[in-house]
Formats: sequence, C-alpha cells, structure tokens
Amino acid sequence: MNIQQSSKNKGNAAEDIVVDNLKKAGFTIVSRNVWVGRYGEIDIVSQKGCVTHYIEVKSVQRNSAFPAEFHFNRAKHRKVVRLARFLANRDGIDEYQVDLAAVTFELSGDVTIKIYERINE
Repeated sequence: MNIQQSSKNKGNAAEDIVVDNLKKAGFTIVSRNVWVGRYGEIDIVSQKGCVTHYIEVKSVQRNSAFPAEFHFNRAKHRKVVRLARFLANRDGIDEYQVDLAAVTFELSGDVTIKIYERINE
C-alpha cells in the first residue's frame, strides 16, 4: 500500500483485510459500516457460532508515531460499546462481544493484524 494513500482508503483496505481473515477463521460477515443515526458506526458485524462480534478496525503505517491501538481511545471505546449494545438490543441478540482489530501496514508491504477480543467486558 502506498504511504501517500488517504486515511479513508487505508481504513477501507484494513477493513477488507480483517474481513478476509475473519472469513478464513470461520466467521460469517453479517454487515459492514453499520451506521446508527448520527451516533456513529460499527466497522464490521460478524458471527461465529452463536456469538455476534462487533468489530472496530484501526490502522496505521509502520512509520506512525503510535500503534493502531493507540487511536482507539477511551471515548471511542465507550462509543463503540454503546453502539454494539444498542444494536444487540435492537436485533434481539443475547450473545455478543466487541472486538478491536489493529492493523499495521508495514513499509515492506506486509500487514500485521492484532485482534483484541471482548473489549466490552
């Protein structure tokens, strides 16, 4: 990925990579970029077994001053957890969790993904 690409393009590419990895791991992708009015969005909604996963994706270039996880601050955490809770309640989902996918685009062209599960607990 070209370092000069926009953050939106980088974010979309990161989401695509995470979706591909989730599918390989046996997840079903339910939806992407789910907006809840003016309150925000959930990047990926997936399911494995009877658990629905609401996944926030953050990405950076390797030369970034901070890792991708750093960009998932306390305010964003609260917002994503609230959105997931709202969607789960609205859709009658009993078993769900909120996960964070941190994607780093290496200067070599490789990609590193770290998944942080159950960040809503």
